[in-house]
Amino acid sequence: MQKYVLFILFCLLCISVRAQYNNDITIGIIVPDQQKEIDRDAFRLLAARMDALMATNGISSQANGTFIMYPIVNILERKLVEGGLRNITMVELELSLFIKQLNTHTLFGSCLKRLKGNGLDLSAAIRNAFSTININDNVYSLFLKQTKDKIADYYSANKSNLLNQARRLALSQQYEQALALLMTFPQNLKGADEMQTVAIDIYKKYQNQVCTQLILKAEAAISLQKYEEAASILATIDTEATCYSDALKLIKKIEETIRKDQKTAEKLEKTLLNKKINLEKKRINAIKEIAIAYFSNQPTISYTQIVK
Repeated sequence: MQKYVLFILFCLLCISVRAQYNNDITIGIIVPDQQKEIDRDAFRLLAARMDALMATNGISSQANGTFIMYPIVNILERKLVEGGLRNITMVELELSLFIKQLNTHTLFGSCLKRLKGNGLDLSAAIRNAFSTININDNVYSLFLKQTKDKIADYYSANKSNLLNQARRLALSQQYEQALALLMTFPQNLKGADEMQTVAIDIYKKYQNQVCTQLILKAEAAISLQKYEEAASILATIDTEATCYSDALKLIKKIEETIRKDQKTAEKLEKTLLNKKINLEKKRINAIKEIAIAYFSNQPTISYTQIVK
């Protein structure tokens, strides 16, 4: 049983099969916190509708620091209709959506729609208007399709520049930024394989940089008898990393330790079976996590910075 656990640990680190990826264009969403006559709740609702709109059109709304969609809302008309029991506020809005490249502030697409809503007050009427956004509307679909095509052309035209920039970042040991940059390239475009190859090469260098930290984390987990946690950490160490031999020694230490505890061995075996994935896919998933962490740690971009 314990040898089987060790075998699974080795599988986590050694198996290599080509992975398949289906990523599409990624565009982040940003809305104002609030503005005159339009409150925070209304903009939260608008952001949710924008997210649904992009999902319907095959676009991920996870921000990656490259492209962003933002709204500009104008109140065209409002009027108070006196009713029997309560007055009703009616409003007509002009909603403009824009998609912009962050670094250059280049506009890649825009569309405009008029929305109508009603409610017991202006805020309720505006929220009602936002709720009427039809995510299947052809105006939005055409806008997003045309913008996606422009973004695809942008990436294709700038592939070499992106690769060179990533390599320069890697030379200065800015591995996280280099990997994050490469991960902005849509995986369904021609040239994605080359991006992936370069990303894996940079990831190996990154692994060498963080090797000692990972080994120390695993040793700390083992000292606390957190063998499952230690195994998970060791499984992130690449087979070509400089500390891989140290990782194997720790794996052997885990095996020797859990041999004394059948219950722990079985629990660890079950956990590791669920983690059995091929090496290339494991590398790509790790690279994606690094990219997400990098973008998450960047300074927040305000709506005002985007619009100006």
